[in-house]
Amino acid sequence: MKSSSVSSLSNHFGCWFQCAYHRCCGYFDDLDALEDEDDLWSRFVGKTPLTIIVELQLDARYELLAETEDQLHPLFAMSVTIEGESFRAAGTSKRLAKARAARDALRKLYNLEFGVSESK
Repeated sequence: MKSSSVSSLSNHFGCWFQCAYHRCCGYFDDLDALEDEDDLWSRFVGKTPLTIIVELQLDARYELLAETEDQLHPLFAMSVTIEGESFRAAGTSKRLAKARAARDALRKLYNLEFGVSESK
């Protein structure tokens, strides 16, 4: 056997030994849990706050708080209640006000971050 092959084999054995050790001590379990959590949240990239609430199957209640009668400049105030906590927002449509309230709830309750163009 050539010396480069022996060196390569010992490197592989060292990696295998290290991996076997970490499997016993639970090192990879922690990494797997972090990867699983990242995978869970990465599936929501590019989705609206309203879609995320539905996909997480959260018990969310929406309520129209107020609306203007001005047809040229409509304004709606909506609230969403999730896990007993209410969040309020306003927008030029009911859907926009609802999405903004949902975004605020997800930010506070789950530390989710949304891009600038989301729910604006």
